[in-house]
Amino acid sequence: MSKTKASKKPASRGYEDASVESFRRDRKYAAACLDQVLADGDQQELMLALRRLSIAPAL
Repeated sequence: MSKTKASKKPASRGYEDASVESFRRDRKYAAACLDQVLADGDQQELMLALRRLSIAPAL
């Protein structure tokens, strides 16, 4: 009998993590996203955007 290793699924990251990382890498992109959220006027989206910006310490 041969022993085989169980294959592991690659870890996936969530949208939140990907957004924060994008904001860290590109300040202009972060500003553009915030501008768009402000223009749309959706309070829930604004709160989410502010949360993501607040946990991106490089900004």
